[in-house]
Amino acid sequence: MKTLGMIMSLCAVVWAAALTACADIRAAAPLASRESAASGPLTVTRGDFTGRMLLTGELEAEDAVVLVVPNANIWPLQIRWVAEDGVEVAEGEVVADFDNTQLLTNLDEMRIQALEAANRLDSEKARLASETTAAEFEVAKKHAELAKARLEAAVPAELMAEREYEKKRLDLKRAELELGGAERKLTITRESGRTDVELQRIALFKVESAVAKAEASIDKLSLRAPRDGILIVGENRREGRPIRPGDSLWPGQVVARLPDLATLAVAARLFDVDDERVRPGQAVTARLDAFPESEYTGRVREVDEMAAQSGSLSTRRFFGVKVTLDEVDVERMRPGMSVKLVIEGPPLAGVLLVPRAAIDWLGDEPRAIRADGVPVPLTLGPCNAFQCVARAGLEEGVKLRNRAGVMR
Repeated sequence: MKTLGMIMSLCAVVWAAALTACADIRAAAPLASRESAASGPLTVTRGDFTGRMLLTGELEAEDAVVLVVPNANIWPLQIRWVAEDGVEVAEGEVVADFDNTQLLTNLDEMRIQALEAANRLDSEKARLASETTAAEFEVAKKHAELAKARLEAAVPAELMAEREYEKKRLDLKRAELELGGAERKLTITRESGRTDVELQRIALFKVESAVAKAEASIDKLSLRAPRDGILIVGENRREGRPIRPGDSLWPGQVVARLPDLATLAVAARLFDVDDERVRPGQAVTARLDAFPESEYTGRVREVDEMAAQSGSLSTRRFFGVKVTLDEVDVERMRPGMSVKLVIEGPPLAGVLLVPRAAIDWLGDEPRAIRADGVPVPLTLGPCNAFQCVARAGLEEGVKLRNRAGVMR
């Protein structure tokens, strides 16, 4: 009985294992079938092509008030505070402040210099007044002496000794000369004094102008919104991020913008492998990533003539694309929002179609590798996300490898 039980238990185990193996085989069968279906060869076909192009971009305001770092005769300037990006601001509201410590120190020094210059001017005026009064008194004295000399010289010669008469004549001549000298000294005193006073006045004006300029510069260090709007903070290009407190900025550098929302358009990138797929005038459907339920229409306004490099370390190049929207939703749309674009091209009938997965874009020109391993240069027309139109290089029915060189 014990041996029989062991035999029955062993049979049960074998039967369970057999059932499990059968179940695994049944489960694996459809999986193998799916893999076989998914790994079929890539084939050049002939059919109809819809030139539907998908691009991503972002909203940009084409007109904006630009706020820049002021020229305060001190550079670079360190930003002390900046309003939050995207915040609504009112006209006259401060949106950014720069560190004014050095300017305030300089201003205090210049105010002291202005006070000293004003004191020197007052001293020069007092000196001129004093010296002019003394010179005028000397002239008046010489006038009196001349008048006396004239009276004495007017006595007839026969009424005095000849020697006395000659002395009176000499005294008259001396009095006339001394009056002339006193008058010349008065003129010189006035002219030189006025020159000295004017020099001190100019010195005071320069210092006062410097004070006024410093005060104006300090006022400039608080940037104010010239009108109501949405504030877009500028970029610190060296670090690839928005400007923030503590950054050192140079005069003329953009601190923020107040965009005109009515001028919002979409700036997108078209990679050079899709060149000629997008042209001015094509209809566009746009959706905001933030509000995907809403759809907006527009048209391609322009496409850059020259491709630009997508990054300093990238070999990919792109064309800039500008899209004008038929209507701007100022309640929802903000500069910098991401946008998905669908650009519809004209349909093409009966054209050769190459799967994009079979196209190698990395060389000087696109190519495909046939199933037998032979590379074939391609002349391509428009593409969509899955296929490209082949204008030359392949024929219908040709089997291809994928771009990694693996047969599918």
